[in-house]
This record gives sequence, C-alpha cells and structure tokens, in this order.
Amino acid sequence: MKVALILIAWVLVAAVPASAQTRLSLVGGGLVPFGDLDEGAEPSAAFGLRAEYQPVNALGQPRLLSIHLSTIYSELDRDGGELPAELADSDPFLLEFTGGVRAYSSVAPFFVTGTAGFAKADLGLGGESVSGFTAGAGLGFVAPVMASLVEVEGVIHQVLAEDDVNFQYLTVMLGLGLPF
Repeated sequence: MKVALILIAWVLVAAVPASAQTRLSLVGGGLVPFGDLDEGAEPSAAFGLRAEYQPVNALGQPRLLSIHLSTIYSELDRDGGELPAELADSDPFLLEFTGGVRAYSSVAPFFVTGTAGFAKADLGLGGESVSGFTAGAGLGFVAPVMASLVEVEGVIHQVLAEDDVNFQYLTVMLGLGLPF
C-alpha cells in the first residue's frame, strides 16, 4: 500500500520539472554519536522529512540560496556493554527539529548547509531525556533524476542542553526530493 502511494505521488509530480523551487524530501541514513551521546549509543539508523523553498530570480532561474525546515528521528542503538536493570526498559532516541539555509554552487551540483533548531534525546540514563538548542553545518550533493531530486548530505550537529549536557552527532542522509 505504501509503495503504491509513493508511486502515485511520483506520477502526479512527473510533469513538474526537477528544478522546481519547492520540494518535499524523504531522507534516511545514519547517525553517528559523539561526546556525551556516545557514552550510551552506537551508530544508528535515522530518517526524516524536509521541506525546502528556493526562490527564483527575475529570469525565472532558481536562486543559489534556499531555506528549509526538517526533522530527524533515530532510535539510538545501545553500546554492547551490560546495562543496569533499571535502564533495561528505556529506549534511547533522538528527535530533532531544525530550520536552515542551503547555498548551492553555480558551477557544480554541490551545496553547503547551516541549521539551527531544537533537539531532544533520551540517552538511556534512567529514562530522563535532555533537550536543547542545536546548530549544524554540512555539505551535500544534489542531482535531478526523472521528476525528482536525489541528494546526499552530511551534517555535524552540536546540541547545547540543560545541566551542562552537550552532545554532538553526525548525520549522513540520502534523500529523495519531490517537487511541487
């Protein structure tokens, strides 16, 4: 059923050129934890959603700067070590909501990105979650494929949470952008 809905959506947007200025991207990939987050988690799968708007100039060409809103979710995999019994039932996760900008190259299909937003994580430390401001910077590649855009993006994230808990993580995501 889900595959059929995705195919129907793809057919509906097939008439829209891949250079459309507004797109919705489904993203999936990996999350590699660092810092405090690395103490209880291993590299994990992550997935998300991004909405991007890229204005046009007076000639109708896409500008080199776009804005986007995105969310990423990951069920963090645990380290191989033994956990105390009181932590055995907690499921570590990371949830991030960000907004940001992308600056595209005028000569190559590459971009740089900057993000800012909010992240919440359960680090598996007694079931208490932490949240805070997040900022990120990264690089990516985008290519038109039929009526969609395929993108690969790597971003390093820094989260400044309450109680002096700071953690970092790297996301490497593959996305399929559907213009509308």
